Order: sequence, then structure tokens, then C-alpha cells
Amino acid sequence: MKVGFTEEQETKPASGGEVAVQDAPSAPAIYQGSGDGEMEGHYDMSDVRLPRINLVNKSGKLADDFAGGSFVLNKEILLCDGKTPVDMTVLWCQKRYQENIPFDDQDITPPRVFDTPDEIKKAGGQLGYKKGVGLFSAFANLNVLFPAPKTVTEEQLVEFPYHHEGVDYVLARMTFASSAYSSAAMPVITTKIKNPATPFARFKWTLHSTMEKNARNSWYQPNIKGAGLRPDSFFEFASTLGG
Repeated sequence: MKVGFTEEQETKPASGGEVAVQDAPSAPAIYQGSGDGEMEGHYDMSDVRLPRINLVNKSGKLADDFAGGSFVLNKEILLCDGKTPVDMTVLWCQKRYQENIPFDDQDITPPRVFDTPDEIKKAGGQLGYKKGVGLFSAFANLNVLFPAPKTVTEEQLVEFPYHHEGVDYVLARMTFASSAYSSAAMPVITTKIKNPATPFARFKWTLHSTMEKNARNSWYQPNIKGAGLRPDSFFEFASTLGG
């Protein structure tokens, strides 16, 4: 089954859409202490565990509680049904390569993850979407700013700690691989490469899902599309959150 982004990725490293979350080995400091003695030391994004946004597919634990094609925060909060494109902001993107070990074999052969094609070549591997030892394909981690849905409860609002012009937001992580890398990550990467001087926080995006099919299976796939530029007030707000 050709899955691009599923709810299982946090619990087991996998190729395809079920990708192990692998962060960059180092990052600039984001917090140096407030001077009140409550926290000391050097902190960066490797010390922060962001909540995750998952796409609900046709099978899996999330499918028992949420409709297929919907997007869910932390496996608990329905963000949107996936049918109508919803507003989203990307603040950070990381591309890496993971070995395409079949999901059922990964307990015995954990997939390796590299940062560059040169590292893959030095390890004796090669790029390709076929399954097997030594075959690697790209995946992307995106940190996104997502607005709270109107259906969120007072108890759930704690998960949306950022506020701008009456809207509550969460900073969360999304991972895209296999066909979802093309439909969701590549539009973001392409836009940034074509506009290197424009910060991520300036771009506006929409997120939705579509049903895809091949000769044997069908699955839900995430789609990210450009929706213009943000006004200065939102850009200034989003820029303060880093990535």
C-alpha cells in the first residue's frame, strides 16, 4: 500500500510515509535562560518536543476515532476534515534520506538515515523508491503554525498557546515521505528555493487531503498548496516563533 503520511510514524521507524522523526544534529540556541534561575544551560530545538499532526488513513488506530482524510493533532484533537483546504504556515523544513526497509522487517533491520546523497554513496547505498537494504528515498520534516479549529474545547486550547488577532495557534511537526513528499513537501521546498530571500513566515499555504488509487489499493494523501503572501502583522507575529 502506498502511504504517504500515517499515524504510526512516531512509534516505529519506517520507510514510505511511516518515517522516523530525525532532527538535525545541532541547532542554534533558542533560549539562554531568563535570569530568574528557573532554567540554566544551552537550549535548542533538539530539546523541544513539538506536538505532531497526522493524516488519518483508511486503517490504523486513528481510523477508529476519526474519519479518513482528516488531520489530527497529537492523535487526539481533530484539526480539519481534510476536504476543505485550511490555512497553514511553514516555519522550518528539513530534508533527509531514509533507507526503504519494509515496515514488517524494521525490528530486525532498522532503517538508516542520512543527510546527503554523498553520505548514502559512502555507505554503499543508492537513491530509489524500491524497497530493500541500501535503497534510500527523501523525506521532509516541516514545523508548521496551525490555527485552532472552531470545534476545539476550552480544555484543548492549552495546546494552542500562540495568539494573533483573535486566533489561537499551535506550532507542530509534520513528516512527509514517499508520494506525500512530492505532493506536500516539494511545493514548499520549490517555493523557498525560488525565493531564497523571502522568509518562510511570509508565505501562506493551504492543507488538504485527496484520495489516491493504484491498481491494488487506495489511500489518503496530504497536499500543500501556495496561497500568496502574509501581511506584515502576521509575518511579524510568526517570525517571533522561530522554527
